[in-house]
Amino acid sequence: MEKKSSDIWNHFSVINNEKAKCSYCSNPISYKGSSTTNLTKHLKRKHYVQYEARKIPRLEMVEQNLDEHEPNEKRPQTSQPQTLSCQPSTTININTKKTRPLQTRLDSYIMKPISLNKQKILDEQLAIMIAKEFQPFSLVENEEFKKFVHLLNPGYKLPSRKTVSKSLLPQLLNETKERVKNNLNNAQFIAFTTDGWTSINNDSFVAVTVHFIDTTECVLKSFLLGCFNFEKSHSSNNFSVFLKDCFNEWNISEKIKVAVTDNAVNITAAIKMNKNWRHIPCLAHTINLIAQTGLEEINHV
Repeated sequence: MEKKSSDIWNHFSVINNEKAKCSYCSNPISYKGSSTTNLTKHLKRKHYVQYEARKIPRLEMVEQNLDEHEPNEKRPQTSQPQTLSCQPSTTININTKKTRPLQTRLDSYIMKPISLNKQKILDEQLAIMIAKEFQPFSLVENEEFKKFVHLLNPGYKLPSRKTVSKSLLPQLLNETKERVKNNLNNAQFIAFTTDGWTSINNDSFVAVTVHFIDTTECVLKSFLLGCFNFEKSHSSNNFSVFLKDCFNEWNISEKIKVAVTDNAVNITAAIKMNKNWRHIPCLAHTINLIAQTGLEEINHV
């Protein structure tokens, strides 16, 4: 079989006199005689990295020839286009502006460590994703997730599970609290909603959410202050103390004016203990009670 001299045959293998097989996608590509135009087009269109890599040896050979044949004092010192020539047997013309993009692409093949600022930004976004999407801390130890992140950015090093739980998330919590407090400073009057429930493990929880109009932006804003594990008895006095402590922690006790809750006796009594708060029964809960009471009057046929 005739020996193929073109370097394009480093990426293809001959099937017959009219077709060659791509070494990367195994697709058969047509060619005629010594013409490799179709093969080059396929490599450029489908395997651009390998196509660009072909230029590396040629660029190195040209640079080596220049170093060997051109005196130091005659080498160009500016970035302006220059025509350099070396004539062992042929003349080679090189435009420096054309070689520079090739050198930039070559740098892209080398994995470089990312900056500390970029690492911090990515760590923060990872913590936000885990918090908002309820992902487990073990996500950073998942092998497939590691591969995925490495493909996106080989220079990024995933934090450990301990770093996520002990450093990134507590830092994110503190930063979020500060942003909420800054927003609460723009509120003149605040309403709050609260509700409690018991989990399947008999753990009691109480959530508190505040609502207000931001005086600087004139828009309605709502923030969940917390979903607290309420271990004490659900007496009206305990609820009253709990709510006061919660609002004191956020420095908004004097701004609280309205409370919207269900019609449970203990929570309504807790709100009435503070004479500055006005209680408004939850409309949806009230409608539900009316419907249930009405259905009780219907006799089974």
